[in-house]
Amino acid sequence: MHRKASSWLAPVTLLGAIAVLIVSAALGAGCGSENDIAPITEVTGGADKDFMRVYTENVDFDEGTALGVNHDRAGELRLDLDMFVLDTPYLWAPLFQVNKVVRVDTVTGEMMDPVTLTFKGETCQNPSRTTVDIGYGVWMGCRGGGAGASDRKVIHLDKNGVVDQVFKAGWAARAVALDAFGHLWVGASFDGTVWEFDPQTGDCLRGETTADQVCRHPAICLRPDGHCGSVTRADPIDRADDGTFPYGAMVDQFGYLWIKGAGRNAAGALVHMLYRIDATHSGDGTADADHANHKLVGSFSVPADKCACTAMYGMTIDLRGDIWTGGSSCNDVKHFKNDGTFVGCYQSGGNSQGNGQSLTRGVAVDRDGNIWVADTNGYQGSLPQVGSVTQFDPNGRRLQTVLLESGDKKVYFTTGVGIDMYGNVWAMGSSSNYIIQFNPQNTEEKRAIDATSGMYTYSDMLGTSLRTVTTRQKVATWTAILDSRSSAPTWKSIEWAAKEPTDTSVSVNVRCASERDGLASLPWLPVDDNPDALPCDHERYLQLRVTFNAKGTAGSPSLQDLTVRWSAYVAN
Repeated sequence: MHRKASSWLAPVTLLGAIAVLIVSAALGAGCGSENDIAPITEVTGGADKDFMRVYTENVDFDEGTALGVNHDRAGELRLDLDMFVLDTPYLWAPLFQVNKVVRVDTVTGEMMDPVTLTFKGETCQNPSRTTVDIGYGVWMGCRGGGAGASDRKVIHLDKNGVVDQVFKAGWAARAVALDAFGHLWVGASFDGTVWEFDPQTGDCLRGETTADQVCRHPAICLRPDGHCGSVTRADPIDRADDGTFPYGAMVDQFGYLWIKGAGRNAAGALVHMLYRIDATHSGDGTADADHANHKLVGSFSVPADKCACTAMYGMTIDLRGDIWTGGSSCNDVKHFKNDGTFVGCYQSGGNSQGNGQSLTRGVAVDRDGNIWVADTNGYQGSLPQVGSVTQFDPNGRRLQTVLLESGDKKVYFTTGVGIDMYGNVWAMGSSSNYIIQFNPQNTEEKRAIDATSGMYTYSDMLGTSLRTVTTRQKVATWTAILDSRSSAPTWKSIEWAAKEPTDTSVSVNVRCASERDGLASLPWLPVDDNPDALPCDHERYLQLRVTFNAKGTAGSPSLQDLTVRWSAYVAN
């Protein structure tokens, strides 16, 4: 048990409880929603009255806003269970040719009817990249298709397949990923920008302010010359240097965003790159200074003397934090350490016979650290060859190649591969309607699902990457606003009781303002052990933020109670 306490704790009496009604009338009923008017107890008498507010029961915690925490155990806040459990109930597959998406139940194989990606009259053009959130819904990038069909939307469906949210990012979203705080990151290939959104608040944290959207800070620019964004502010954007072409994105367990893209070298040649972006947060992800400090901190390419082909495509990150990418125009998979050091390239098992070389696209990692890569396999004459997926061990040794066919049901031009919670492999292609699933221990038995149209995707379509890598650093918050009901209170102290297992913590921050609406623009201030006074002056409103932090597979910290004390002058 970890307890932070003040130097005194006066008993609460029935008379004191009655007296607080009189004092509340003298101080005023306050403003805002009913949840802002918390039960307050007077503890001493005199002209200067002392008050306290105790949060300890479920009804108390319900007055605040919980993000990633719950009180399933009565009288305490804990991290949500599904932040700890690897569960992949659904696979989300975009039908890029018809602007729809399908959801497949990974246990039964049942498929929900395709959903048209329309939000308030606007349709997501050419959907492709996906990232599944903690709530099993999905974010999908709308990459558009050039002049007449360009797009800048990123669209969200809840776990039931209902389109419920949309953000406007840079043109042609070809990379989407979520971080441990639930923030959405978008890489736009036409204008070379990287955007950050907070789906909980609807805020654009990094981006370009437009007539229909305000962003707190500029978008992160991937181009070395700094010439990102729209040149003409027209549709479609003038892509003078062929853009940076983000083709994959993922946030590692250390809070860094990785994007596979491309850029021009000094000679003007297009070079495939891995971009590393500092997307870390010092607190719970709400501090505005964090967003301002997010920036590009590294770019890495495949050494020409190490691989005959230096191209890259889709990407994933393993449990060590190493990055693996498909080969794009190559029949291989590339391996980088988390610091950007190149490790090697490994020949895949795709069939490069006929008139089309096999190209590797999507990449996934299973729970044993094995790497799976999608092999396109090209064409034999005018007919496409059956696609495949190849498995590598964590050191790049090729283990097996599995053809994606079940009877007459086949996958062609494989682009996407994913691993569910049971270790089953799921794969799909852009030139056939079938999704094929199999167990790596029994590759002869396969399940084929007709998705009704081709699927062009090679990102996290099951949520496995988010749950096994990105959220290994689990962070959640509970916030509440306390109305002192005085125009000039003296804020005294906070005490709280928390349990903090190894590698977990509970921390408290506060901020104060004379007007409720002024709180959001203020920085959070940490509360030290046994403070003599809270870091506030005489503002009426105090906002609390409790941050719950757990590393790796650590258990959950918990908060049992929290008490705020202050005093205010009351005229006789």
